[in-house]
Amino acid sequence: MTQYSIAEAKNGLPQLVRKAEAGSDVRLTRRGKLVAVVIGTRRYEELTSGRPSFWDCYQRFRQEHDLAELDMDPTEVFAAVRAETPGREFSW
Repeated sequence: MTQYSIAEAKNGLPQLVRKAEAGSDVRLTRRGKLVAVVIGTRRYEELTSGRPSFWDCYQRFRQEHDLAELDMDPTEVFAAVRAETPGREFSW
């Protein structure tokens, strides 16, 4: 990853944009402190594209794999993950 001060970036913006388009991430600093990163559109789309939720992934896993065949009991696997308490009291 290449690093430039904002003053350097201002003078060489077309070059920085070409680097970002080519796949390089360009760091911009102010007084030596990182303040921004210039990335290409392809990388931006990778970072912002929607990811499936955990539940969707879990459902797909269950469709693709037979838990009985894997000798997996979901209750056993997730037993230590969930608290046994009923939760906090609530009233309107």
